[in-house]
Amino acid sequence: MHNCKITYSVFVLLLTFLSSFAGAQEQNVDSIHVNKALNDLFTICEEADSSRQEFIDKGLFYKAAPMVVYRGKNKKRRWKDVANYSEPKEKEAVDAVCLWIKEAVTISSDITMGKFKIHEESIGILYVQQVTFIINDKENKTYFTFLKIGDQFALSEID
Repeated sequence: MHNCKITYSVFVLLLTFLSSFAGAQEQNVDSIHVNKALNDLFTICEEADSSRQEFIDKGLFYKAAPMVVYRGKNKKRRWKDVANYSEPKEKEAVDAVCLWIKEAVTISSDITMGKFKIHEESIGILYVQQVTFIINDKENKTYFTFLKIGDQFALSEID
């Protein structure tokens, strides 16, 4: 009987370890996908060039719209869809995000990814990546929050 308790305790301990390991693995995979989405967004915002015909025709940050969460008045789309760059208010929101990112990336002497967290809110599961921008030898910690929209991660907030 004593051996059964030990065996059961070891079994419970092993299950706990395996489930936490699986959760850590899943968080690691999510972190990789969020970091890729964030790096892609940084690149798109940084490389936007108002002198190139493509950007004159389509808009400076049109490539970023599918990577930014819709936060407008339409309750059916809010937090569940990405921005539509052909809609003026949505274009304005995407442009504001990208201008901020473009400036931060351009003036930073270094950018490092920090802590990654996942937590659930009423709007869904939030994936938060801390980023430190070094600007004039000063650390500026910023938090980029993503939601999973369909099969991609889209930026919902910068804090």
